[in-house]
Amino acid sequence: MSQNPQENIHPNFIERNFKARKIAQKVYEGFVLLHLKKYPKIKSEKQDLENILHINTAVGKGGAAKVAYEFLCKNLNQKGYNSHILTGINYGKHANDIIELKVKNIKLHKLLHRHQKKYGILDFYNLESFNIPGLECFKNADLVHLHNLHGAYFSPFVLPYLTSLKPTIWTLHDEQAFTGHCAYSFDCDKWKTGCGNCPDLNFYPKIKKDTTDLLLQTKKKIYDFSDFTVVCPSFWLANRAKQSILKDKDIRVIYNGVDEKIFTPTAKPYARKILNLPLDKKILLFNASGSIKNPQKGGKYILEAYKRLKNNNDYLFINLGADKSRKKINWLDIPYINDDNKLALYYSASDLFIYPTRAEVFGLVIAEAMACKTPVVAFRNSAVPELIDHMETGYLAENKNMDDFIQGIKIFLANGDLRKNAAAGSREKIEKNFTLDKMVNEYLNLYEEMMKISNAGY
Repeated sequence: MSQNPQENIHPNFIERNFKARKIAQKVYEGFVLLHLKKYPKIKSEKQDLENILHINTAVGKGGAAKVAYEFLCKNLNQKGYNSHILTGINYGKHANDIIELKVKNIKLHKLLHRHQKKYGILDFYNLESFNIPGLECFKNADLVHLHNLHGAYFSPFVLPYLTSLKPTIWTLHDEQAFTGHCAYSFDCDKWKTGCGNCPDLNFYPKIKKDTTDLLLQTKKKIYDFSDFTVVCPSFWLANRAKQSILKDKDIRVIYNGVDEKIFTPTAKPYARKILNLPLDKKILLFNASGSIKNPQKGGKYILEAYKRLKNNNDYLFINLGADKSRKKINWLDIPYINDDNKLALYYSASDLFIYPTRAEVFGLVIAEAMACKTPVVAFRNSAVPELIDHMETGYLAENKNMDDFIQGIKIFLANGDLRKNAAAGSREKIEKNFTLDKMVNEYLNLYEEMMKISNAGY
């Protein structure tokens, strides 16, 4: 059998079986699992860290993309390193440090994805990722930094071979690495013992057939043959990872950071003047990828809050990231903003950032708002309490309790001194714990540690 797993894949064999509609669990087990093995670890020949390759689903949209490219890749280049990002989707970014993972066989790609979707074999047959070891950006890399791998571009089956060739770090931006299929498990804990009978196949990334137990057990086998260090952006996520199929890996915590020089407070009247917002309203801001349609970010709770407060003409709800403009009283829809300076103005212009998220591995928009001295009202769940101190930098409502959430809004809007103190405390906490420089430096320390281990041949 070839040392390179790409050479062990026979597209004609797959295609014949797919076209004959014989793809099923037996084909999956009999064909794909044959290529799982432990590859010998390659000792690094480099003494110093120079070239870093990031791999992420997308560039230009989403929190993981912002961390992987805007925060790490670009800043590492500014520090004198040679950093690139390999991505499956590029949302309009044009730069020499961005490399798109190209599909070579479009016909086979579409065929595989159609059957992959039909039979619930999530991401496994993304054959393009088997070409990564042959790419110049990978061959030149001293270290590989993985980010989001789900999203129809990367097959986890390449991990054993990939991680044998280079020191590898994997930053988790959600829980998908250790669940049967979902990016967030919420109240379900089947991922601890074994999935199956999934309570929500429609949650992202959705699947049509309940193959969650098969997917989870296959991931575990893949990880058993792979060599990587896990990084979590919160202790909440790290504690869950330590109870999951990743429990045997080295798991670290490095908080995400925000650029406090960009996300900095602007005088509220001036920010509102620039953005053409009313000076006489109490502004309640919500910002999320996917806007109120994103079930994870609590869009339904924003609509419920609006329903309860819409008749108060002192309030204005601003919905950032909206896909369309809705004609509602005391409501303003703003399309997705890809300009951090403008985004910072919206945070500064607002009295409160209201964010009833159902789960966060960190809460990047919370940190951005806090950096702009905007107190945050959110539910007490997941990693959110690691950012917000109740009644000091914001308000933590009981999880899913709308009465408590509304109470938090009213308490802060009614008390100017409370908002002022929370604003100052928010900025202070960001400067102390969650700056971009702190995040980048902690990753660099980990990179250097990984290089030393690789040089030693462990």
